[in-house]
Amino acid sequence: MRKYSYPYLFFVTVSSLGAIFLFYWWKVTIYRATFLYPLTSKYLMLISLAVSLLITLFLVGNGIMKKSPFQTYLKLFGGISIAIVLFSVIMVMAITWFIPGVPSSYTATYVYATGSSKSCSGADVDDPDLGTNIRICYPEGNYEYNNTIYVEKRSNLLGAVVTYARTTPSRF
Repeated sequence: MRKYSYPYLFFVTVSSLGAIFLFYWWKVTIYRATFLYPLTSKYLMLISLAVSLLITLFLVGNGIMKKSPFQTYLKLFGGISIAIVLFSVIMVMAITWFIPGVPSSYTATYVYATGSSKSCSGADVDDPDLGTNIRICYPEGNYEYNNTIYVEKRSNLLGAVVTYARTTPSRF
């Protein structure tokens, strides 16, 4: 295909729209229900930064940038680091969501959390397995009143995926 033909333009347009759709689907479906273990997150960041350092050294060693000031090398490392961390977080969370795990459930008290333009409204719960506070987006039931919540999740090697959550009715 030539780069100035209609089939190439159609292919690039459909591929771009598909990538945008997949990212939106990941953010709405996978990102809201998947929680990584703290140790997984630490290793993910360390490995991503090490890979970006190796890529930067490879590019500089091959003469991509000749006689540049040190700040240019830092900008290259920073840009590659951001891209690698973003890609690796998306991939590890998707892998965590797709691989099977051990189902478990628990009941806990929660605090109602309002949503904003960057997060959803839901219930803030202290998860016993993850050892951290997680936000369960839009659980079933009336979650605006602080009470108890029943949570079903699937835990695997990398983290946990909340499969179902329901609040108990408030007592009036």
